[in-house]
Amino acid sequence: FWGALIKGAAKLIPSVVGLFKKKQ
Repeated sequence: FWGALIKGAAKLIPSVVGLFKKKQ
């Protein structure tokens, strides 16, 4: 369970950071 959660977060975080940088 935790392995899948970490892999999902690893994929999600870069996209969230990209969206945050676009807003600025």
